[in-house]
Amino acid sequence: MTSANETTSVADTTGESVSYTDSSHDQSGVDYEGPRMHHLRLALKKTRKKCVDSLKYSVFARKYQFAHETSPRVLQKILEEFKEQLDNNIKVELEEMIRQENLVPLFHNLDLLSKDSTTEDSALAWRPSGVPQADVRDHLHQVKLAEKEKLQKLLEATEEETKRLCVIVDRKKKHLAETQQKIQNHLDFFDQMRAYDACSHVPSSEILDNLIFGEDSSR
Repeated sequence: MTSANETTSVADTTGESVSYTDSSHDQSGVDYEGPRMHHLRLALKKTRKKCVDSLKYSVFARKYQFAHETSPRVLQKILEEFKEQLDNNIKVELEEMIRQENLVPLFHNLDLLSKDSTTEDSALAWRPSGVPQADVRDHLHQVKLAEKEKLQKLLEATEEETKRLCVIVDRKKKHLAETQQKIQNHLDFFDQMRAYDACSHVPSSEILDNLIFGEDSSR
C-alpha cells in the first residue's frame, strides 16, 4: 500500500531497512513516531538480536547430549525454532512496554520541544578534538574565559563600592569643614565678647585722658 506521507528509510546495524512516516498519523491510525522513538526501536532491536544470537548450539549440545549424538539436525532445528519464538516473545513484551508507558507520544512531544528550542543563534558547546595538547589548550581557554568573566564582575563590584565610599568620605569631609567653620565662628564671637567686656571695665576718665594725651602728642 502506497502512503501519501513522506517516508524516511534508515538502515540499522543488522543491515535491514526500517522506515517511518513523517506525519502526525499513518494510514493505520498509529501515532507518528519521530526520530527519537525510531532510534529507540533500532536500539531495542539490536539488543534483542544480540540476546537471541547469544544462544549457541554448543550450549544445547551440552545440555541435550543424547539428542546431539543421535539427531544433531533435529536439535539444530529445535534451536532455531526456540530462538525465533524467543525473539517474538521479547518483541511482544517490548511493544507492550512501549504501549503501557505511552512512549510514542512522549517521544513525539520531546521531538517537538527540541525542535522549538533549537535556534540559529544557539551556541555550540565545546567538544574534544582528539588531540590532547589542543584539547587541554582549548579546555584551559574556556576555564580562563570563565575566570576572566568572574574577575571582571568582581572588579566592577569593587569599583562600585569604591565610588560609594568616595561619596561617603566627601560627605564626611564637607560636614567636618562646616563643623570647623561653625567652631571658628563661635571662637571669633567669644573673642569679640571678651574685648567688649574689657572695654566696659575701663574707667571713663582713663579713656578721656588717653584721648587728650593722644591729641597732644599728635600736635
